[in-house]
Amino acid sequence: MCAQTSLWGPKIRLLGVALAAIVLNASVSVASVIDFEDFDHGDLITSVTSSDGLLTATVSAVGGANEARIFDTDQTNTADPDLEADFQNTDGGPTIAPGNAIIIQEAASQASAIPDDNRSGGVITIEFSQVVNLLGFTVLDDADITIRTDKGHFFRHSVDVDRGFAILDLVGEGITQIQRLEFDFNGASGAFDNLIVTEHVTSVPVPLGGPMLLAGLAMAGFVLRRKTTG
Repeated sequence: MCAQTSLWGPKIRLLGVALAAIVLNASVSVASVIDFEDFDHGDLITSVTSSDGLLTATVSAVGGANEARIFDTDQTNTADPDLEADFQNTDGGPTIAPGNAIIIQEAASQASAIPDDNRSGGVITIEFSQVVNLLGFTVLDDADITIRTDKGHFFRHSVDVDRGFAILDLVGEGITQIQRLEFDFNGASGAFDNLIVTEHVTSVPVPLGGPMLLAGLAMAGFVLRRKTTG
């Protein structure tokens, strides 16, 4: 009974090495959403945090008043009725009322309580404090947006109707391992919302994880045979 008990100590330790190889060989990340809902209509935006608090970023804008501001689409009688909900899906699906969205402020002379998107376009830049992957976002109004990143990615999408929207799924576009996103409105008005990203996680490559797993299992078998024959 004592010999059998001593057998399990080395086995558990070595099997732990194999299990560690499996764990290290996997990468798990959770999607975070930046929905701008923590702000009020007209707020100047210089930094944001995802709704789960996991990701942070700085925000800047060029064009119009060179300001990124919040537009609450639930408001009525605003300076831009085209950004008042509801919005019609460009694919003919149901309408949405997205709440807060981010715009480039048109004129510095306007009070913060009177946000209006810049009809001459501009660029909103979002700089993350860590490396992320972009999964998607929502385009609002009659907008034409180009995405550029610090890694050279390029993606463009247009919504060609007033008070229209499109939810963009970018999972297959490979916009990964980035820290900076530039949203270029290409000389037109518009807004975006619900930026979906994940923190980029680097996994242990299979050539390293595989041998670790096999070595751990082999050593566990060796110890088992040695203890049994002894």
